[in-house]
Amino acid sequence: MVNEYKKLTLAHQCKKKRIIIYIIRLKYLIAMPKIILFIACSLDGFIADEDGRIGWLFHDQDYGYKKFYSSIGTVLIGRKTFEQALTFEESPFSDKKCIVFAREKLKKLLPHVEVESDLLPCIRNLKKTEKKDIWVVGGSEIISQLLNKGLIDEFIISVHPIAIGKGIPLFKELKKPLDLKFKKQKAFDSGLVQLHYEKIKKI
Repeated sequence: MVNEYKKLTLAHQCKKKRIIIYIIRLKYLIAMPKIILFIACSLDGFIADEDGRIGWLFHDQDYGYKKFYSSIGTVLIGRKTFEQALTFEESPFSDKKCIVFAREKLKKLLPHVEVESDLLPCIRNLKKTEKKDIWVVGGSEIISQLLNKGLIDEFIISVHPIAIGKGIPLFKELKKPLDLKFKKQKAFDSGLVQLHYEKIKKI
């Protein structure tokens, strides 16, 4: 009888310990900033045409951009995408921490911009230090690297009701299927549908 009681007590203690570890890990995951891909694409899954042009994107309304932008603290962006952003405004993302991933010098370096060549150490550091969420702007190469490492936490994809036939794909060179959990969707009068997914967390 005593031995049975000891076994039950030990089993209970082990279960309690596992629950405590689970709660600690869950709190850690919740506290960490999320890396979010907020991006637009065509109905056939392209983020730009073959020359990188995005003239087909809708600009008739906000589509939740301002609200999303106010929620993030850091912008992650590839060199080509950043240099394209410079053609739209003189100092893009100037009120945010802006990290450009590039293997060569930028044509224009701004005071608020940091240039990094090594993606993973930078992401690990941001996860530890950043208080607000992190926006992955693009382009396709940085998206692919982050996806293949399982580092994107949420996906907000604005699907435009237009097919462009060929161009730069949103999901390029995936090494394995991307398994996501649906959160919500919003349809606009323009025909644009905004889809919100999150990564299935493994605790």
